[in-house]
Amino acid sequence: METIKLAENIVRLRREKKITQSKLAEFIGVTKASVSKWETGQSFPDLLVIPQLATYFGVTIDELMGYEPTLSTKQIKELHKSLTEEFTIKPFDEVMERTRKLAKDYYSCYLLLFFICQLWVNHCYLAKSKEEQAIILAEASELCKHIINDSGDYGLINDAILFNATIDLLLGKADDVISALKQLFEHYRFVVQSEPVLAKAYIMKNDMDKSNEFTQINMYFHLMGLVSNATQYLENNANDVDLCDVTISRIKSVIETYEFNKLHFNVAGVFYYQAAMVYVLHNRIEPCMEMLQGYVDCVKYGVDTMADIRKGDWYFDKIESMFDEANEYAGMPRDMQLVIKSVKESLNVPLFQAISNDDRYKNILKQIEKIEIKKK
Repeated sequence: METIKLAENIVRLRREKKITQSKLAEFIGVTKASVSKWETGQSFPDLLVIPQLATYFGVTIDELMGYEPTLSTKQIKELHKSLTEEFTIKPFDEVMERTRKLAKDYYSCYLLLFFICQLWVNHCYLAKSKEEQAIILAEASELCKHIINDSGDYGLINDAILFNATIDLLLGKADDVISALKQLFEHYRFVVQSEPVLAKAYIMKNDMDKSNEFTQINMYFHLMGLVSNATQYLENNANDVDLCDVTISRIKSVIETYEFNKLHFNVAGVFYYQAAMVYVLHNRIEPCMEMLQGYVDCVKYGVDTMADIRKGDWYFDKIESMFDEANEYAGMPRDMQLVIKSVKESLNVPLFQAISNDDRYKNILKQIEKIEIKKK
């Protein structure tokens, strides 16, 4: 990816200004031969000459040099997709070096840096050793801190704070996680209270479409939060079978009512997986199998349809707009091959050894083995 295009830019800008090499040379105070060498790339202007050239052509120095410190959202999406694929097919060290160079080249393109953080965390397990994994996580944390301190994008800053807390959790820094997220959570309470006020303000301006869009987006996120928090609640209270029964029953009804397994197959699938772990822990095999089948069905749906959580459905038909703006990175999925690999690993944990000889469990494993990635 080239970033310096000085020679061709001097040619282009000179022609747009409709002047000769001699005219430009006269203004700058150099020979025509010097200008000719600049335009053919045989030499570069002296450092003190570059501001003169930029002033003469009426452009910034970055524009003159052809240096683009940021990429468009479309470019970032394409690059993210390409890098995700490279992590699955190319040597890990090779792709890591490429992403490290990109992070340096586009150090002020904060959305790209956030994507790179995600890629590093999602793929660091491919590193050769635990020590190398920890180094990569530390690098991702430093990038997150750079985003938080320098980006100026409030939404991106909040997401970077949350993601950095996830990294700290992986590194065992519980105190840092609590310190970072406690303040964020206190602020979030006021945000929740403001949601209906903003929706009513849109109505006051006779903009019902915008009010519905905003309300629908908030419903979607609260629904996702409800299922995610219920998953954590099951993990916290795995020994309280009665409480888990009620939680599973209620959240399962929510998932089915809103068809949330199709809206966000990953969040719904993780809930079913955690529910299965609770049931096998208490030797309740029938409901465990039901939850495991729900887990696998979510994965199959996601892979078979190449599900995109940004699209919504007929009920949540207005949520796509939020991904078209600053929060588009929130919908970026991991590579499906890696998803399937992690699912296979999740079904081979020691807790499920108790049901390893059950034909229904064997059938679930076969279903995973048969899943194929469909090309778009």
